[in-house]
Amino acid sequence: MLISLIFSILCSGRTLIAFFKLVPFNKRDVLCSLIIAVPSILIMLFYDKFDYRGMGPVLVGYAVIVSTMLGKAVSMLFSSLNRTLKITIFVGALMFFLSDLSLLFYQFASGGIVARAFCLFLYYPSCIVLAITPIISIYEKKKLEKAV
Repeated sequence: MLISLIFSILCSGRTLIAFFKLVPFNKRDVLCSLIIAVPSILIMLFYDKFDYRGMGPVLVGYAVIVSTMLGKAVSMLFSSLNRTLKITIFVGALMFFLSDLSLLFYQFASGGIVARAFCLFLYYPSCIVLAITPIISIYEKKKLEKAV
């Protein structure tokens, strides 16, 4: 499980870096990320049904990355990026965040079949949505070049 978590951290970190390449880091990113990360971490720390099996610090670190990814996606909604691209990124990041949250409950709080189903229902579509964002970005750039 630890290897899978490390791989997830690397992939989510890479996605976050791609978001920052689209729209450089700004103060709104910090605010949006904190609004998401603080409650997420507080739930992780104070919900007494969690049993992290010694992986608590790594999971909290991952929660910061995934919260920042969603925070950046929220922040990008207010940027000058193409509307379709902004919405696609936001929807993909939100689905990914919610799938990871449900996975957390499934794996570490005996969340049961509902948490597992919710995770699977959201995870794979979120990966597809996030994977098509570069295609949308390229398409929109080409469309702008033709208009000029």
